[in-house]
Amino acid sequence: MQELYFNSKMICSVTEKEYEQFKLLCPYWGLSLIEEANVILGALSTFMMGVHGLSPKKFKQLSQLLEHTGISLTNHPEASALQHLYIQLEPVHHVPLSVRTESGETFYLNPVQPDGVTSVQKSVHKHITLKPKKGKLHITISAEHETNMCEYLSYMIIQICLRKEFTSLSSITEWDYHTLNDKLLNVIAPSFSSTQKRMTAEKAVSSITRNKEPEEKAIRTDDSDSWQIAESAVYHSNSADIRSQPTRVHPINPFRQSSPQRSVISPFPSSYPKKNTDVIRPFQLNKHTPSRGSEYSNHTFLNFKKGRGKDE
Repeated sequence: MQELYFNSKMICSVTEKEYEQFKLLCPYWGLSLIEEANVILGALSTFMMGVHGLSPKKFKQLSQLLEHTGISLTNHPEASALQHLYIQLEPVHHVPLSVRTESGETFYLNPVQPDGVTSVQKSVHKHITLKPKKGKLHITISAEHETNMCEYLSYMIIQICLRKEFTSLSSITEWDYHTLNDKLLNVIAPSFSSTQKRMTAEKAVSSITRNKEPEEKAIRTDDSDSWQIAESAVYHSNSADIRSQPTRVHPINPFRQSSPQRSVISPFPSSYPKKNTDVIRPFQLNKHTPSRGSEYSNHTFLNFKKGRGKDE
């Protein structure tokens, strides 16, 4: 058994299996583990994130969700933050969540609900996975998802800071996940733990009897050997609303006559052989006579005289 400590207090004891599984979950929960002392720390204590557009109530709620991570949140636009997020709540939005970058790229995310979860990998952040983007991010959330907006933002903030540390969770079953959430995370961060409760204990037990799902394959990049989570966002290159960009469809006209290719007929085709236009000179130049424009030298004069002697 391993004893784990948080804020200078022993919170629980875990088995070796639970210990290894908790190490995998730490970055997803915004935590880090000092293995030499079994001390749990907030993994975001060195980060500051700018969050703008939230009401004071929502800003406080987001701060409470991430309190255990140690992150600093600010709503000052000039603050020196790792990244600035600008939140906008739309009464009517065609997707639950969209993210627009400074370059005009837009990514649409569709969080899964607990009943639709098929694995711990997808349930841990409700399948909200977005690769890091540079610059300011403009996040639009549908009013229908206002209740969960702070939860969604907490996942995105954790991913912005710790995504490089994420590893595969395919070895963790739903039952193991439920146990660690109640045993560890609920003690460390009750608010954040409540968002991670994807099922009741009865559902977790029943999941053991189901056929084991195939393990998720690790997705590796060419330039890195570390396991990386696939991005769940749907990419759209234009920052405008996808509904405002109708697809241009050209109707097929069955009576449309195709215009044949026209070629200009040349009365003087270039394939005819070219005539010799060289001028016939009746008097050829004397090969011994230097040209008028050339310079004379002693060598030239001797050759000229030598040639004249042969002709005579």
